[in-house]
Amino acid sequence: MTAMWISLLKSTISRGVVMVITVACSFTTTWLIIHNASATVYSYYALLVTIPALLVFSDLGVGAAVVNAVADEEVSGSRERTQRVLLTAIRITTAVGIAIIFVDTIVYVGGWWPAVLGVPDTETGIGLAAFMAVLIYSIGLPFSIGQRVLLGARLNHLAVLTLGIQAPVTFLGVVLVFQLGLNPMPFLPVSFFLAGLISLAISAWLAARKISPSVGWAVTRVLDVHGCRGDKVMNAGIPMLVQLVAAAVAIQSGRYVVSHLGTVPELAQYSLSAQIFTSVGVLVATAGMALWPIFANDRARGTGVSPQIVSLVFGGVAAALCTIISIFADYIFDALSGGSITVSSGMLLAFSCMVCLQAAVYPLGMYLTDVKGLRLQVLPLIVMAISAVSLSFFTFPFLGPSGPIIATAASIGVFQLVPYSAIVSIRRKSIAGLDAKVNV
Repeated sequence: MTAMWISLLKSTISRGVVMVITVACSFTTTWLIIHNASATVYSYYALLVTIPALLVFSDLGVGAAVVNAVADEEVSGSRERTQRVLLTAIRITTAVGIAIIFVDTIVYVGGWWPAVLGVPDTETGIGLAAFMAVLIYSIGLPFSIGQRVLLGARLNHLAVLTLGIQAPVTFLGVVLVFQLGLNPMPFLPVSFFLAGLISLAISAWLAARKISPSVGWAVTRVLDVHGCRGDKVMNAGIPMLVQLVAAAVAIQSGRYVVSHLGTVPELAQYSLSAQIFTSVGVLVATAGMALWPIFANDRARGTGVSPQIVSLVFGGVAAALCTIISIFADYIFDALSGGSITVSSGMLLAFSCMVCLQAAVYPLGMYLTDVKGLRLQVLPLIVMAISAVSLSFFTFPFLGPSGPIIATAASIGVFQLVPYSAIVSIRRKSIAGLDAKVNV
């Protein structure tokens, strides 16, 4: 139990440090874009930088197999399996990256990106911006394996610190764009995605050093498809892929509902609110990811603290942070937008509820990260995503931009929090029963 809280503390402190830097850089970046361009340009920029959240399917869920393989190596000592899992993971992410670039090129050449994003095709540079954003993102896919290696090696705090590089580099890129007088589209979102690529490359380098020579062994054999076979990863990858896609659709669809059905001011209000409250969600998610290898060991031993207790702690911390944001909301949003974007109390309450429910779900989901647990999460998550998207379209005409958030929050509570808690309880009792029989 002590090791768990120490690991959580390391990840949380790392995220806290990164968050201070990220928030400062992100807020300053937002201020620069709004004041040097316009709130409209900012809303398009915010829309484009969420593209990765909708492309979480791109690693086909193989990250789960990498985390489990690296974590298991500590117990089993089987380096060969880790190397072969890494080999398969790198091959898959490289192939998917190439496929996404191909589709991205077709969409750009056909002039369809504005329609996909729900923005006027008269906006100069929006199509090129989307094309370049997806291109850079796709190039970084194989490097993203490094993040999973660090997580499996219980070095989540290093993964967090490397990702923290993105915000300062993005800020410097945005400053450079305005100093050189470059067109905001495509160069503002390009700054964001190039910064992300740099941070992923650094994490991949750290991962290669941590589990040397496994990463190097895998990289040098990527093209030797017939002579060197990898290990299976899709037994964990497929359920994880379904979860990633369903969660992304549920959480990010609200922004696109507002983009297609709402006005530009409503999209700007939604985007700015999401940026603020996402910082809380990211903090909670970071601590939650650190639980993955810890709960894996707890399952193997049949011991450890109850995930439900950890869930309550996570939800409580998120509630406290959201309350602080809501209290100082007027000052925060006025400072960021110069008074050009007003956020309603309904929007604040809706985002607070959604973030708190997400926080409570994280520990439960992290307990269910073995193959069986991942499969058990699939059905509730699919139902949650369908409910969230359907209710988002239904609630928007009545509740405005707050509607999709309320719809998502309600769906998370009913279709994730409740069933996950029940599944965890049943599995813990089952594991305890098996241990009792073994001890007898």
